[in-house]
Amino acid sequence: MGALVLDQSVIAGIGNVYRAELLFLCAIHPARQARSLSEDEFALLWSETVRLLRIGERMGRIVTTDPAEIGATRSRMKSEERLYAYHRDVCKRCGSGIEVLKIGGRPIWYCPSCQPS
Repeated sequence: MGALVLDQSVIAGIGNVYRAELLFLCAIHPARQARSLSEDEFALLWSETVRLLRIGERMGRIVTTDPAEIGATRSRMKSEERLYAYHRDVCKRCGSGIEVLKIGGRPIWYCPSCQPS
């Protein structure tokens, strides 16, 4: 999934940050094969992609965290509060260590607890 999400011929506009965050939010391990996704998982991935890109356009920056989890509106979040997995050491949701894989020639950060293989 990690390589497919970055493939601009499949879906344009998804860079490395969105890739890590989308797969985190959908609980999809980045090394998982795309053909193994169920219709429901694909629908969730698609709806989250649309939602996050709209938020990013409106805010002028990438914000993927839920304001309720942070206790602040998106506009008041500090930069380190705006992302769940990308470039983090510890998972914001479960506290597990974030791991890094190299997929599609780029590193991807993921939580092995929240995104099991």
